[in-house]
Amino acid sequence: MSENNSEIKKIAIFGGTFDPVHIGHKRILRAAGKILGLDRAFIVPAKEPPHKDGIKIASGEDRLEMCRTAFSGLPKAVVSDWELTREGKSYSYDTVVGIKGLFPDAKIYFLMGSDMFMSIDSWHKSEDLLKLCIPVCMPRAGDDKYLLKLKATELGKAMFIDLPPLDISSTRIRELLAEENWGEAEKYLDSRVLAYIRERKLYTRS
Repeated sequence: MSENNSEIKKIAIFGGTFDPVHIGHKRILRAAGKILGLDRAFIVPAKEPPHKDGIKIASGEDRLEMCRTAFSGLPKAVVSDWELTREGKSYSYDTVVGIKGLFPDAKIYFLMGSDMFMSIDSWHKSEDLLKLCIPVCMPRAGDDKYLLKLKATELGKAMFIDLPPLDISSTRIRELLAEENWGEAEKYLDSRVLAYIRERKLYTRS
């Protein structure tokens, strides 16, 4: 990431394992772009997510390539290997500090699902993180929106975007892929991402 553009005033960071990236992720980014008026959005696949110790995930190379494919049609989106090329676990604080250093005058939003939003107090250097960015919660199917809004109020500098949620998860998609249920999986994946998964034989049991 060598870019430095003074015209960029609003940035979103969208982190996660993206294992695999699905249509819900793309929908979130499109909605956030419109609602927040973003100039740039960085999609940052995590290398070693601290909250997923012991869980096997697809390689960083594969997840990065799937993200590049899925988000290729969004002109303001940049898929970054920022965390994948860094040693150790992937801490959101370090990522935000790095991007803030490149765009010191920009307002930074951190997009996340409700599970991460509700546990943000336990994140690495959470108090310092909240000084640098605005957490933005995107609801999931079955969420208690009242509790999410209470959390946003408790954090103070936080936003809750009341976007109608999709009943979709990477866990369920991995189950479909493991069963080689391509037709059902295709409902949730970019066709080019699914083709990549099949070519690389990702998530299959064999």
